[in-house]
Amino acid sequence: MASPAAIAILHFGKLIHAEATQKPGESDPRRVETAEERLIEQLSADRSNTLLKPALNFHATKPLEPLALRVLSLVAFVQLCTNQLASISQVAIAVADDEPARILEARQWITRLLFAKRLLLGVNSDEALELGQQMMTLMTGAGGNDMPVVVNACELHRRWRQFDSDAAKRKAKESVVAVPTAKQLAARIAQHVIGLDREVRTFACRLALHQRRAAMLRSGQDPGTPNEVLLFMGPSGCGKTWLAECAGRVCGLPFAATNSTDLTCEGFVGLSIDDAVKAVVAAANNDLEQARYGICFFDEFDKKRSSGWGDGGRDVAGASVQQAVLRLVEGTEHQVGGRRGSFELAYTINTKGTFFAFAGAFIGLDELLTKRSAHGIGFGGETTRSDRLYVHDALVDYGMLPEFCNRLTGILSFPPPTIEQLVQIATRAVIPAYRRLLAANGADLQVAPEAVRLIAEAALATGTFARGIKSVVARLVEDIVFEERKGAIALGVADVDRAIEGAGLAAAE
Repeated sequence: MASPAAIAILHFGKLIHAEATQKPGESDPRRVETAEERLIEQLSADRSNTLLKPALNFHATKPLEPLALRVLSLVAFVQLCTNQLASISQVAIAVADDEPARILEARQWITRLLFAKRLLLGVNSDEALELGQQMMTLMTGAGGNDMPVVVNACELHRRWRQFDSDAAKRKAKESVVAVPTAKQLAARIAQHVIGLDREVRTFACRLALHQRRAAMLRSGQDPGTPNEVLLFMGPSGCGKTWLAECAGRVCGLPFAATNSTDLTCEGFVGLSIDDAVKAVVAAANNDLEQARYGICFFDEFDKKRSSGWGDGGRDVAGASVQQAVLRLVEGTEHQVGGRRGSFELAYTINTKGTFFAFAGAFIGLDELLTKRSAHGIGFGGETTRSDRLYVHDALVDYGMLPEFCNRLTGILSFPPPTIEQLVQIATRAVIPAYRRLLAANGADLQVAPEAVRLIAEAALATGTFARGIKSVVARLVEDIVFEERKGAIALGVADVDRAIEGAGLAAAE
């Protein structure tokens, strides 16, 4: 709400404007002088308005300058009460009653008021005058976060940017707060992954960081941290792919696993890096923004070890594939499709924010570690600070590019499962899955505990682990499916013996 002083200033400005637009001989300068005297007396006596003196730049020892008051009053009236802005020349002539000496003095006062920021030059014209912030606050009564009466284009864009920035910060804060903690993620993953407590803990921490970073990137804030790039090392069937898949499902992130065996560099027969990206996009229902923050998993990546460059040829299925993923894992605008010889529709995805994981058995790496260290750490051993240097160097000796190893943010060594863990995998995961499948056809599968342990022992002895359990159980239910048996079906050690032999896991005579 405008104060009485502001209204009085506007009326005075209106009078000056009216007198300046009168025809020659019709104006009466005395009316302006009388109104000026009354206004100065009113403003000087007003002690309740704390904005008045700072805006008009006067105090007890410094009286209010009449010519400055005229300039400010006229600019305020024209700006706030008409649909135009007054120019410097118009204001100077109007307040000086066409007297050359006073016009020059008025222009000097306009300059002083511009320096003091009581007036501003218009955005679109260096000749147009506008009220400064202090004068605008006085005239409109708006202060703090109140909406101004008039705002120029620059101020409008500044406020828009500030509004967008504040909204992004609020959204980022809300998103980060909504991200589950590492402990919560670990507890959820552990419901599906048997054993691997250390690996689950590490992976849950990396996922928590990944989701927080994704929330900030979505809101336009880049924390400056790199993509998570993990390397899983361990024997086949120890749970590398299963851990990553369960984690993606628990977090609600798009997850896609690509078998690296068929990967070649661009332009050669076989799969390319584009196919791995396409799989993540497909898992996100073709939503590129969702796919950007998904999990891209490369299985059997140890098969992409370098085969050597001694023959002068190009290692299209080894080192070239590793080189192809370097830019991908760093985070870049990656074009999928649309290359020479391709007729598919091209699109671009930003991989800054994608979680990358590479897995492999890395058979023979233990021997390289043993050569480099007096104590080979193995896949299940705890690593010391010096051992990590040996792992990095051993990977390079194995055939992984130094540039690829340098981009890894973590290496997880998966131990082979114990007999007790294999029994849990069979009883809690594999057999219940087949029970649900057979129950749809009216069969209730029951496997004796001693038979389950026999399955686990065969999987452990052959080094097939979880995959071996799946093979034996699948063989075990073949007769049930073929004969379409119904009701309760109890299977014992003899049935398992035959299934192990049929699956090719029986010990040689």
